[in-house]
Amino acid sequence: MLTDINDNPALIAITVLSISIIFVIIGWQVLFKNAKRITSRSETYGLVTHTFKLVDDLLNEASIYWLTPQDNAKHLLHAKNFELKTQNLKKNLQLIASRGVELDFTLELRKARRAITLDAERVSDISDSIKTLKIEDMNHYLTTLKINIFKSFETKYPKN
Repeated sequence: MLTDINDNPALIAITVLSISIIFVIIGWQVLFKNAKRITSRSETYGLVTHTFKLVDDLLNEASIYWLTPQDNAKHLLHAKNFELKTQNLKKNLQLIASRGVELDFTLELRKARRAITLDAERVSDISDSIKTLKIEDMNHYLTTLKINIFKSFETKYPKN
């Protein structure tokens, strides 16, 4: 059998070519799989950073609202604005979760929304110490939300 292979250079060439083609196909599959994973991680990270910006904007705007005296006519507008921003944040979190990142955000988001909007119509009547506590609560819940998002992201896409 070995003498047949040694006597037939065309058979050797076909065997080497076949093995080379198999290695190329396997190599391309590995590259494709890695590229797909890196692309998915990058796209999801883009959503995560955008969500972090939404969280920071919500916290900043809510803090300014609670620290700045407002006339009573605009409380409803601010409350509706905060509600819409919270809904937008929730949709972004659902989008991240749909990409396979396991998130449990409902409790922190609910607590943050409550801290932002509860007694918002009475902002002019609330003492500064209560306002400070509300801002600390908002900061705590929204920061916890960001930490949980990033931990879940790192679990799904660990650093290699």
